[in-house]
Amino acid sequence: MKNFTFIAVLVFIAGLMGSPVFGIEYGMDLLEPGNPGGVSGSSKTFDDEWTVGVGETFAIDIWAADIPVSEELITSGFELAFNPAQLSIVKVEAFDNDLTGTQGNNPPLCCPGLAGPWDPSTTTQLADPYGAGSYVLILSQLGCVTPDSGRDVIIGRVTFQCLAEGNSEISVQGLDGFDTTVGCNSAVVYDSQMGTGTITISQEDQGTSTTTSSPSTTTSSIASSTTSSPSTTTTTIKRCLSESIYGGNGEETRLLRHFRDTVLSRTAEGRELINLYYLWSPVVVSAMEGNEEFKTWVKQMIDDMLPMIQQTVE
Repeated sequence: MKNFTFIAVLVFIAGLMGSPVFGIEYGMDLLEPGNPGGVSGSSKTFDDEWTVGVGETFAIDIWAADIPVSEELITSGFELAFNPAQLSIVKVEAFDNDLTGTQGNNPPLCCPGLAGPWDPSTTTQLADPYGAGSYVLILSQLGCVTPDSGRDVIIGRVTFQCLAEGNSEISVQGLDGFDTTVGCNSAVVYDSQMGTGTITISQEDQGTSTTTSSPSTTTSSIASSTTSSPSTTTTTIKRCLSESIYGGNGEETRLLRHFRDTVLSRTAEGRELINLYYLWSPVVVSAMEGNEEFKTWVKQMIDDMLPMIQQTVE
């Protein structure tokens, strides 16, 4: 039992499960070619760098990511801010099953949504509530929304058009003075834990870009490329170490999440290990960031543990 506990702690501290290092947060999934997004189709790659030309459009699915074990959500949403000189919103779609845009936002009826878990009769969407460059989406479900296998809940999709070269930020956070993301089972308000999700956008005439990646404690950079435009849009978002090693939708990441949800979460000892993970991960991941040899050792340790974990969950 001591050996099993030691292995479990190591796996969690190393960033297993593909979970955000700091627990529940906003996740932003850019819908690159091949990623249809949505409740079941999303690859949730959470790209860190994007290439798009001035005048072109791109879409982002916004998630409440890494919901605590055994928790569901009764409400969620976001307050969106961006630079209207560089970007404009083409449309905002809530994942509330209101495919015709006739069930929520009354008055006025406005915005067709997408297939999803939220109650359309309670959807609220407000354009420019704080002036140009702002948007609010509020969702609820009295029957509670259960996270997917990755402990994530999808909220909405925002499609932008790039207007001009220059730097800009797209940020999402809970509404000021309003309990935005609330647990259904615990009644915990998660807004302060979720903080602000920020994507920094930079468009420059610098030719095409290549694809690279670098793990980080709170941000990472991955560039994806296209030859359709010389303008480059760079995005910076939070990711954890295991996603940098195996990818957000990699087989190993899915196995580690499954181990968390089906093995560790079912016992008091296992839940304590989960709590220890969220307590100590920032320190350990920071040490990994500054030590390539240590990072290599951690990956090898996780690789060696995967066969045993696979046997445990079978």
